[in-house]
Amino acid sequence: MMTPTAPPPAPRPAGPVRLLDRTGSEETRRVARYVAVGVWNTAFGIALFAGLTTAFGSWMPYLVALLIMHVVTVLVAFALYRTFVFRVPVPIVAGFLRFEAVYLSSLAINAVLLVVLVEEFGVPLILAQAVALLTATALTYVVNRRFTFARHRAMREEEANSR
Repeated sequence: MMTPTAPPPAPRPAGPVRLLDRTGSEETRRVARYVAVGVWNTAFGIALFAGLTTAFGSWMPYLVALLIMHVVTVLVAFALYRTFVFRVPVPIVAGFLRFEAVYLSSLAINAVLLVVLVEEFGVPLILAQAVALLTATALTYVVNRRFTFARHRAMREEEANSR
């Protein structure tokens, strides 16, 4: 008679990413992973925005470039935050809808800051977008942690009962 066995542990990341899995408390590691993904995705978003406005800026309004950048970076960020940062098996559709709600708020903050910095203060477009994007990104951690990737009550109860 075969006895049930636990599934093998998930493979640990290799290289520099592994350092983010080894040091400090779980919350410290989660924040470090969030920052690493946020920095990468922010740099990617800035590069995408700069590329779009440089290549198509003569006929594409910069807020259209912002919307395109938003769609692409949200898809990338959701996948990375779900699997690498929070490691919570939230349902993909429901989780993505919560995530997008957070990021639509972030997009609104980004758009307002971008317009104010460019139109009111004369900050160069790419620098203004970098400032606005970094500001908006910094505001999303707590909301994502407590709303988008929160463990559902049933999952917490099941974990508590299995200890």
